Amino acid sequence: MPAPKPSSPADWDTSILNLLAPSAGQIASGWAFNQTVPSDWLNWWQNLVGQWTDYLRDFEIQAHTWTVSQTMSTQALITQAGITGTQSIANTNAANFTGNGSGAGLQGTGGATNGYGLSGVGGGANGGGVIGQSTNGAGVVGSSSGNGKGGQFYQSGVKGAIQLVAAISDPSSPDVGDVWQSPAGQGPYRGKLGDGIVTGTPVLGTNLNSATGTWYYWLDLEGYTNLGGFVSRGVSGDNIVGQLPAAYRPTSGAAGGGTHLRPTNDSSTGAINAHCCRVNIATNGNITLYADGPASALAVSLDGIRFATF
Repeated sequence: MPAPKPSSPADWDTSILNLLAPSAGQIASGWAFNQTVPSDWLNWWQNLVGQWTDYLRDFEIQAHTWTVSQTMSTQALITQAGITGTQSIANTNAANFTGNGSGAGLQGTGGATNGYGLSGVGGGANGGGVIGQSTNGAGVVGSSSGNGKGGQFYQSGVKGAIQLVAAISDPSSPDVGDVWQSPAGQGPYRGKLGDGIVTGTPVLGTNLNSATGTWYYWLDLEGYTNLGGFVSRGVSGDNIVGQLPAAYRPTSGAAGGGTHLRPTNDSSTGAINAHCCRVNIATNGNITLYADGPASALAVSLDGIRFATF
């Protein structure tokens, strides 16, 4: 345990009435045997010691600029942090760190036994454990390698592990994988998949293999593909009537083992020509009509078909 801090400073000759610095040679060689020390030299040395003790005495309450890397550690078996800071001014950060260039403002490495690189505990009932803010980047970024996870959240109370706060407005240009809560409290929504796609805007489909009709496709705010309109086979037998672009196609996890299947018997030619039909959308984007009716009489509705693209 360190000795208690003295209450009296080690000041000396603060009036600087009899003070003279020794020569550089004298300072280098020190006192000679039986040398008489001039009082002004001794006063200079004691005054200098007093200045240094004053500096060190007030070191902990002064602001400092560190120009080299500092390493803080604690003794073994002491369960304290390497650095502990407590702010005495209300509503003020206890610590502020600013990185240089692409460097992080704060980087933490966890202990060898599954220790966390950074741990935050909210103060009070509604305090956040970790808060991230950014202008054009990400407020909080998590990355992993091997079998690790970029992020992991635990829930132990009556609320969820993650809460999305309603946005002021829906994002006008969400990126792939973006998730948000709409201003109306709906969602969560996922960002669009694929560059150049305007979410919610229908795109006119292109008929293939003599198919006829007008049909559309678009992505909604949740990242799902939606279909609409009517299309007729145009030829006998099963026929690929159109193909969706890559960003609108179902994934291997969609209904039907990679395809989206929807039975319908809608027909623009009247009930007498209505027949059982199946619409198949494959992972390569092909839209195939399977029907037991006439070759071109059946106009099949695509309205209401919706599937995931992620």
